[in-house]
Amino acid sequence: MVSTLNGQNVADILQSDSFKKSLRDSNSEIVLQYINKRYISLNDSDYAIYAEHLKTVLTKLVQLMKKSDALFNSLYLKEHFAGSYPDGLKIGKPEEYDMNMIIRLPVDHSKLEFETVTPSFIMIKGQKAFNEGSSLSTDLLRWVDDEGYLLQTKFRDWMESVLTKAFDGLPFHESSGGNTRCLKVGKQDGEEQEYKIGYKKSGPAMTVKVVTPDNLSIDVDLVPAFQFGPPIWPDSVLPLPKNCNKKSWMVVPKPKKLKEFEAPGPNDAREWRMSFLDQEREILNGTGTVKPTIKLLKKLRDSTKFKLSSYAIKSVVLMEMQTQNSEFWKQRGTYIFLFMLHRLTEHIRTGHIPFYWDGKDDLLKMKEVECQNVSNRFGKILKDIIKGVGENNPYIIAEKLLTKEELAEVKENCQVPSGVAAAAKNSGDPKATSSNSMKTKPDSDNTVLAHILETLTKIQEGQEALPHRLLQLLPSVPRNIVHDHTITTSLNSNHGECQKKQAELEERIANLEDIVKLLKQKLDSCAI
Repeated sequence: MVSTLNGQNVADILQSDSFKKSLRDSNSEIVLQYINKRYISLNDSDYAIYAEHLKTVLTKLVQLMKKSDALFNSLYLKEHFAGSYPDGLKIGKPEEYDMNMIIRLPVDHSKLEFETVTPSFIMIKGQKAFNEGSSLSTDLLRWVDDEGYLLQTKFRDWMESVLTKAFDGLPFHESSGGNTRCLKVGKQDGEEQEYKIGYKKSGPAMTVKVVTPDNLSIDVDLVPAFQFGPPIWPDSVLPLPKNCNKKSWMVVPKPKKLKEFEAPGPNDAREWRMSFLDQEREILNGTGTVKPTIKLLKKLRDSTKFKLSSYAIKSVVLMEMQTQNSEFWKQRGTYIFLFMLHRLTEHIRTGHIPFYWDGKDDLLKMKEVECQNVSNRFGKILKDIIKGVGENNPYIIAEKLLTKEELAEVKENCQVPSGVAAAAKNSGDPKATSSNSMKTKPDSDNTVLAHILETLTKIQEGQEALPHRLLQLLPSVPRNIVHDHTITTSLNSNHGECQKKQAELEERIANLEDIVKLLKQKLDSCAI
């Protein structure tokens, strides 16, 4: 069923020049940038605090796991950040993390066979490889069945046992009930930090729940994984993108999610979920409005309380990136958000969100009636925004994304240089005027303003770079952006922090063009 508004196809409305002009005139871009900065982007100071605690706990926990299990000690390679955080797609407080724990598979990988029965899953057969491994421990060989298939269920059970043994070696926390333990970590100055720590099983992950000495809560999902590299690449998925420098991919012991009335398969214990996180990260890097759009869609999902995975949202955008060229993603953030909201809504309406790497898999896993409910709700939100844009309401997107308290704060503090802001703030009072609208400048300022306007026009058309002094006047641009758009920043050696910093800087650079347009709009509204 095609979504329509007043008899016109919604997709056609979104792509029309008249709608794009209304979107530009509504000043909703200014409000969206404010929302991004205030309610979506991670706070650097918060992140630094959480990241330091996470690093401290994980370092100590891995040490304990190595001490508790000889096989883990010999096979453990490294931690590998997964999920939204290292992708630069995290919203809200940095309280939840996903961490793959890479385990070495100590056999000749060239002698392994890879088979696919279920889309996005793979079976690993190594009869010959495992038989030749005479030095392999009996614990490792328990992961293999009689036909030589590696069993994700046995591997997952082993990993859980390692974590359990590590926890069992910790004392109970005296002030907490249940299974909460006390993890003491020495600091460089000789003092000890005391963490409350517990865990629970959650699908393929073990969720470690931490309360820090300064009473912050952190949840981290630990997922064991095997990693494979060139020349091995699964035949059942898209080929390795040419622009990807990372060639390795992973498998995780994630059980299949079954749809209603779907029965378990005979190979379930043998099937491993394929993961291409590094490649997805590379595809998303340096893509202008892509990351902000994904975060806005996640914010909308959270505000509507729909059960839609972050990965499903990311997959819809990744698929659209295959269709659209790079110029498409340089358009205004408001337009890209609405365009992708329409795309997401249509996917949900059909009841199918394909796995980016293998379109035969479905990430939605919703009942038909639930798909219709969610798509109808998203569709109504989109139509309301289109109507609001036509009525010059700059806060219409904020009204759909934010809580009442957040919306009130935005209307109070987000400066919109247009008389339409007064109408929006005063519930349609025709006599209301905006206290924030720009005043006519004195004649003595005309020459200066004319020069600035001319400079901004050249910048917008690419004839000049943004001057350093002008950048200093832009509140939403970080001070570490200098001449010729060069970015200077002191990035921590921690890989996860580097990824986050890179994502944030890319997002801010992508907003520069809109900020220039905003300044032009402000100056155009003055009497020159």
